[in-house]
Amino acid sequence: MMASIAYIDKAKTVGIHQLNERIKECKQRMNYLLDVYLFDQDDLTLNATVLLWPVYINPIFDENDDIIEMAKRKGESELLAKREKLILEIEKQTRRMQEFTEYSDLDRMQQYVTDMRALQKRIQEADEMVAFINKEEGLFEWEQTEYPDLETLKVNIEPYQKLFAFILKWQRTEKRWMDGAFLDLNGESMESEVDEFFRDIYKTLRFFQQKLKKAELEKKKSMQRRQLVDEKVEEEKKDNPTTIMCAAVMEQIKDFKENIPLVTILCNPGIRARHWLQMSDIVGYDLTPDSGTTLRKVLKQNLTPYLEQFETISMGASKEFSLEKAMHSMMEIWDAISFQTSLYRETGVSILSAVDEIQTILDDQIVKTQTMRGSPFIKPFEKPMKEWEDRLIRIQETIDEWLKVQAQWLYLEPIFSSEDIMQQMPEEGRQFQTVDRYWRDIMRYCAKDPKVLAATSLTGLLEKLQNCNELLDKIMKGLNAYLEKKRLFFPRFFFLSNDEMLEILSETKDPLRVQPHLKKCFEGIAKLEFLSNLDIKAMYSTEGEHVELISTISTSEARGAVEKWLIQVEDIMLRSIHDVIARSRLVCFH
Repeated sequence: MMASIAYIDKAKTVGIHQLNERIKECKQRMNYLLDVYLFDQDDLTLNATVLLWPVYINPIFDENDDIIEMAKRKGESELLAKREKLILEIEKQTRRMQEFTEYSDLDRMQQYVTDMRALQKRIQEADEMVAFINKEEGLFEWEQTEYPDLETLKVNIEPYQKLFAFILKWQRTEKRWMDGAFLDLNGESMESEVDEFFRDIYKTLRFFQQKLKKAELEKKKSMQRRQLVDEKVEEEKKDNPTTIMCAAVMEQIKDFKENIPLVTILCNPGIRARHWLQMSDIVGYDLTPDSGTTLRKVLKQNLTPYLEQFETISMGASKEFSLEKAMHSMMEIWDAISFQTSLYRETGVSILSAVDEIQTILDDQIVKTQTMRGSPFIKPFEKPMKEWEDRLIRIQETIDEWLKVQAQWLYLEPIFSSEDIMQQMPEEGRQFQTVDRYWRDIMRYCAKDPKVLAATSLTGLLEKLQNCNELLDKIMKGLNAYLEKKRLFFPRFFFLSNDEMLEILSETKDPLRVQPHLKKCFEGIAKLEFLSNLDIKAMYSTEGEHVELISTISTSEARGAVEKWLIQVEDIMLRSIHDVIARSRLVCFH
């Protein structure tokens, strides 16, 4: 309607003015055309209608004004009726809210919550109606009406809504605890929830007490000229249904809290059949709970006199349970622990890498396991704990042997890859081939399933590694004896390390491999001059001085025995120097 009014107002002013201007233009054009052109009667009639349109439109505007005025009066009347209806509705709901102050029957709490939700729905509808009325008032350009009683109603109803919802939640929770499966109860969580319930109801009780006290003070002020007996005021305070209901719920919570020690003791997750048997012996009948056991049924058995004995059993069960959990936790850790392997050079064989963390975990768990075995509460599962300790120790021994084999294999593999060494040390060579075959099989199995528990569970793995280490020790002894024999044959080898000697001896077919080590064997010789047939012709000092040998040395005649032609080098070196000195003296004398 308001849009129609705005449109008509615009049409009366702007619209009419624009149309009058256009009609004037049409009239001027028509005066000219009538002089020069003969029109039909229809055209003349149409033209007359246009020229006379302002005369006909004004009555229509007047009629519209009457219609709009009637519609406006009707709208205003309806709006006033809505306002009155809303005020009555608010008064009705306020009276309904006053009824909540008299609610005190705890058994009807579900109905109270339902009533509260119905009232809240009414309040929401009233809020929506206020918004609608204010909008209509704005359209009629009225001052917007405020409804303080509605706001007061919303403020007053909130604490009751929270109270009823809280009590219903407590009742449902208590019923779930009392009539639910007994073994599903948890004493710690129950105690936490009960404490929270108690804090909330205490705050609520304090709120309503303060509210009641404030109302009484206001009532006293309004009746200052009258004499009121204090006893009557106190009696009214005590008889307040809401505070009585809060106090009753608080007492229920206090009474229920006394059951929590029983729940904590008997619903201990560590209690097993053996513990129920012990407690059954104390009371003289079977206490073991089943699927139908509830807290309500247990409380009827009046077990309070036995709680102290039950607590001792429960504490023991807790400690046993913590030990059992710790053992399973240690076992579960190994599900995610694997050996890290990497390929070694061009051998195609994997080797272990980064085992420090595994060894640290092993050491830690072995100490923990041994400590746990010393506990007086380990007896119920002492056997699996001992088996786990033995397994950890075996894994540790296996890894120690494994790393020892790997270290020696890495050292010896390049040595026994040389055909010369294999020919010179045939027995040790055969032993190393045995170790190498075992090692490759072990690492192939490990690479296939690198989890520590799986890799170390290979049947006979520890014994096989120990056998490998025994063979490797024999090989190392044989290798050291072989090197000692070479040093005794050519004492200047004592100036070289084992690795340097092995580098020379592993390539006996190539005498040039001796060149890098000559400085250590012969202080004055930097290098030897070899002929194309690998015979030795001369020697050079560090300063580059060249000395021809008095006779060539054939390395091929030594048949791979490096020490033999090195002895020749030592002998001819001295003789060649003597020869040079002798010839130098002759030159000087002449």
